[in-house]
Amino acid sequence: QVEAMTLAQRMMVMNAGKLEQIGTPEEVYARPASTFVAGFIGSPPMNLLHGMAEDGRLVLDGVALPLPAAAPRAGALILGLRPEHAQLADAGGWPLQVQVVEMLGAERLVHGHV
Repeated sequence: QVEAMTLAQRMMVMNAGKLEQIGTPEEVYARPASTFVAGFIGSPPMNLLHGMAEDGRLVLDGVALPLPAAAPRAGALILGLRPEHAQLADAGGWPLQVQVVEMLGAERLVHGHV
């Protein structure tokens, strides 16, 4: 997938012979059409967090976040979070139980549970 993301002007993502998405590498990365594409494209892959939409809020493990006006109706949903969009915070975030820190030269890949 690294070669496809680097060299392609347009790409197709297939899953078990089924077409999941067609688009530019930027489109597929930024707006995956399915949870399969979200978890497949990118290294490290997108984090997929399961929660509930209730009263205009997303509830994940007891923490409520406001949803945009165009949010889906109430019910179960999956929030996709790219690792590069996560950041450390002193307060107001989710506690993370760190399990492993991978040293990757200039970068660190942190594995844990929310």
